[in-house]
Amino acid sequence: MFLFKNERYKLSNCFRRYFDKVGANMELAKSSFEKYEEVSSWVIKILEDMDIRKIDADSITGLKKDLNLRGLSPPRKNHHLVVLRNLLSFAKAEENLDVYDFNRITKFKVPVKEVEYLTEEELIRLANCPKESNITGLRLRAAIWTLISTGCRASELLNLRKSNIDSKNGVAQIRTKGDKPHQIIFNRQSLDAINKYLEKRNDDEEWVFVTAVPNPKRWKISDLERSLRGIGKKMGFKKNIRPHLIRKSSATLLFKKGTPLGVVQSYLNHSSPQITSRFYLGSSNFEELRRNHDRVMNNLNSEI
Repeated sequence: MFLFKNERYKLSNCFRRYFDKVGANMELAKSSFEKYEEVSSWVIKILEDMDIRKIDADSITGLKKDLNLRGLSPPRKNHHLVVLRNLLSFAKAEENLDVYDFNRITKFKVPVKEVEYLTEEELIRLANCPKESNITGLRLRAAIWTLISTGCRASELLNLRKSNIDSKNGVAQIRTKGDKPHQIIFNRQSLDAINKYLEKRNDDEEWVFVTAVPNPKRWKISDLERSLRGIGKKMGFKKNIRPHLIRKSSATLLFKKGTPLGVVQSYLNHSSPQITSRFYLGSSNFEELRRNHDRVMNNLNSEI
């Protein structure tokens, strides 16, 4: 599309070219891509779709003041700054434009919150609570044990296919956030729970976790979350039981049992510099993760 020279440098057009590049290279997960686009529209509005080359320190100060007036949380305000920083970096590196140095855009300070997690005993109690006398209980039991062992996200759990799982070696090849390849590890409790659940099923559906109806479909994240909330309330947990809490709890369990932070990073498949730069201890390979995983996850006392 032809644009007058000055129109080309408007924030809206620069963002369009940036998102075209990000989308073509699949650099973000779909949900993240949509969130970036939403946030960019506010940046454009606040800065009045100005010429990207005219952004300066005063522009950044004005943006920050406006974000403060909107009453946004520090992480949410920082999301706006990160999107603008990424755009400026793109304009400098990809289009060779003389723009404001994105490294000079400082973020808002985010108060450090205490990480919420379940203890080892709480995890085991939670996993063993669903009854094995019916298909829904077997499904939830298998889902919880799999979340505990693999540390995977809810979307990754529900995207598991039977053919993904190598039961002999206790691993599965999956696609994770950003459509990246990743290996997850099953302990014996998770494999046993999955096998009992699958043996009870009378369908040919390829998904591991499906709805308990005559014509099953892949289980939805909302259904999984509802089941976890329900069992959490039933057991009297004060914490909101959700897939991500189990993921954090599994990572904390590994760390507290002596697993190096670099290996925990690999376990969670974290690639964000904001996460890895603070806790990074050195590179770790899958075999090192496997040794630590076996030491911790295959020594859980299922009878607690």
